[in-house]
Amino acid sequence: TTCISMPRHQPPAFLLLLLLVLSVVALASAASQHERGEERLSHVLHKAASDTISTIKTSERPWTDLMNKHGGSMRSFAGGGLMGYLAGRTVMAVSVGVLKGVMFTSLGVAVAVFAGWVPPEVIDKTVGSIMSQKTAGESLAFKFLDYNRDGTVDHRDMSDFVTDAERALMRTHLPMSMGTLAGVAFSVLRG
Repeated sequence: TTCISMPRHQPPAFLLLLLLVLSVVALASAASQHERGEERLSHVLHKAASDTISTIKTSERPWTDLMNKHGGSMRSFAGGGLMGYLAGRTVMAVSVGVLKGVMFTSLGVAVAVFAGWVPPEVIDKTVGSIMSQKTAGESLAFKFLDYNRDGTVDHRDMSDFVTDAERALMRTHLPMSMGTLAGVAFSVLRG
């Protein structure tokens, strides 16, 4: 009897590198246990990476020592990753369904317009309504993008947003938060 083996699918190298980097983030278990004030995420990552490298270099049983030190963080990272992956897949499935519905509806409307089944007055009224909604949408987008509310959308808005997002991550359970972000990113990359 011969056994036919299926070729194993290897993930792209950049995904493995991404998961390795995010695993180092999960090792920052101290960040998840107490309020850190203004400590930067980059400092926490640097400490976690230094600790991991030091343990690997000096320990006789690096895997066991790393699991003893950071096993809880790794479990939190994995749990967050699973939740993020499932959330990402769900959002993608729903958004694809909505996109298909919009495309088929638009196609039906286009066929009706080109066939002459829709009078020109209705077309003019619809286009006017869409243009007024476009203006309202632009003002809403401007309010959303002007994060610091200074009246202009510029690099300071992005800088303030990133700083606030970093503070929020540092106040939460860091390994689970980073695992969730990694899971969402992985589900989006897998398509």
